Amino acid sequence: MDEFPAHKHCPVCGRPIGMEDRTCGPVCAEKRARAMRSRTLYTYLFLIMGIVLIVVILFGPHA
Repeated sequence: MDEFPAHKHCPVCGRPIGMEDRTCGPVCAEKRARAMRSRTLYTYLFLIMGIVLIVVILFGPHA
């Protein structure tokens, strides 16, 4: 069996990259950055929605 040099794969496109690299190039780096910003935005959005829901349940009008 042939040995391959140590490597990992680009999280965006799946191409083999070096162990110290995060992506295979600037296009994938930009796509990854946009995805990370979007993920962060949605995380904060769900956190805020959860806090608002808890506040409404605890302090909202009770029938």
